[in-house]
Formats: sequence, C-alpha cells, structure tokens
Amino acid sequence: MSKISVIIPVHNEEKDISLCLKSLNEQSFKDFEIIVVDDGSTDNTLGVVKEFSKVGIIKGQHKGPGFSRNLGARAAKGEILVFIDADMTFDKDYLKNLASPIIKNPKVIGTTHELEIVKNTSNIWSRCWGKIRVSKEEAKDIKVFRAIRKDIFLKLGGFDPKYGYADDQSLWFNHKVRPVVAKNAVCYHRNPETLRSVYRQSRWIGASIDNLTNHHPNPFCKTLPQEQRFCHIPAYACVHDCQIFWHNSWLVKKNLFEQEHALSYFLASTLYPKVHFFCPSRKSR
Repeated sequence: MSKISVIIPVHNEEKDISLCLKSLNEQSFKDFEIIVVDDGSTDNTLGVVKEFSKVGIIKGQHKGPGFSRNLGARAAKGEILVFIDADMTFDKDYLKNLASPIIKNPKVIGTTHELEIVKNTSNIWSRCWGKIRVSKEEAKDIKVFRAIRKDIFLKLGGFDPKYGYADDQSLWFNHKVRPVVAKNAVCYHRNPETLRSVYRQSRWIGASIDNLTNHHPNPFCKTLPQEQRFCHIPAYACVHDCQIFWHNSWLVKKNLFEQEHALSYFLASTLYPKVHFFCPSRKSR
C-alpha cells in the first residue's frame, strides 16, 4: 500500500499534464501512487496520461474538480491524499515536505503548501493572476487542503462540489477544519495565457460567488472598513494596472485612478456586475 495517493482532476489538460507527471516522477519521496481523474475531457489528455506507466486513470463525468477529487479519494490506496492541479509542477521535495507534518504528528489532519509561484510570468495574460499565488506570509490563512488523511477526508464527506471554484475550501466552510502550513513545500503554477482562457476561468470563479455568499453571509470582511465591505467570498480580485489578481480574502478594486486603468475597471465590472468594487479616493493613496 502506498503511503500517499496523488489525485489530479483533469479537463482538457493535454498541454500541461505531461509536465505535471514528469515533475511528480522526479520527487525525492517515492512511496506514492498517482490517480488522474478525467472530468469529461474532449481533447487528448488521456492519450498523454497513458504514456506514463503506473498512473491510474478514472473516467468520470464533467461535474467539476471537487466531484473528481472525491472520486479519486474513494479509489485511493494511500493513507494520505494529496490534491494537485494538472497545470502545476513541484520542487523535488514537495511531497516529502507536504506530508511531513501529517506523518510526524497524529494531531495534524492535513496541510497546505508554503509557497506557490507562477511559472509563466513572461506572458501578459498570465500576470492577470499575479506572480505569486500563495506567499509565505499568506500561507497561514489558506483554507485549501493540499494533503489530508484519507480516513478524515472521507469521514467529513469529501469536498463539496456546490462551491465550484472554491470547493477545495469547503472543509473549512462546512466543518471549520483547516490545514497547517507545510514548511518548504513549494510548487509552481501555470496560469492561463490567452484572453479567452482568462475570461473563461474568471467566469467560472465568478459563478461561485452566489453560492459562497448565500451559504456564508458574513465572516470574511469584518476587518475591513465599512465602505470596503461588499462581497463575502474567500477569493478576491485586486484590479491594478490592467491586471486582475486572485488572492485569499475578498474582492477589492484599488488604485484605479488613472485613465490607463479604464480597461481593468471595465473588465472587472463586466465579469462581476453584481459586485460593488471599492475605489478609494486619491487622498487615501
């Protein structure tokens, strides 16, 4: 029996999955299995995956990553589940460091990584999500479980797919359990590289807003001044210099003072028409 089961939901990831699997094969920790769960791909994703030996494949339906992660978790043989994305690569000690707190301390339910770096920042559309997706300073506030004990995960019912983009934070929403930060667990994320892909991902993220606000009407914005409280969701878009950065607290628009920021304002307002974007005055800069 493998110590760790790495679960990767995929939907049309033929361009990225190969690098992800190669990175996993280069890990210093070797006692793990890989399970790829196909979320209704229509491209050659599965053809690419089949080129890698010892990678398990589960064919699911197009019901989103949360559903696919749960499907993989039920089939996993490992004591620890690791959830990653197909467009991620990893430091060679990623799995070892991610699982270490769980292995060493029976009281630790699960972990999140300490640093998540964008690897394709030379692309202007990639920079819409910034250069660092999770910094060391922010990691302590992250609610996403990257590794978790399998028995606990199944006991809690897995991820809740109704939260869409934020379904990997649903253990916090529904049960108020959160991960600890795994020191020196570092990964690299490839962001969307075209306007079309940025728009599609933004629409997917935006579609999650209603569920998040309906089920959690208060808790993320208490530390903000009253005039900045407008949307209670666990991800925020900080629109600046014609870029949209997704982060870990709430939707805030700032620094849109100059004419060249008009595109940012238009894009954000178009994608999220129901969201009030706070724009501080020049005096508050």
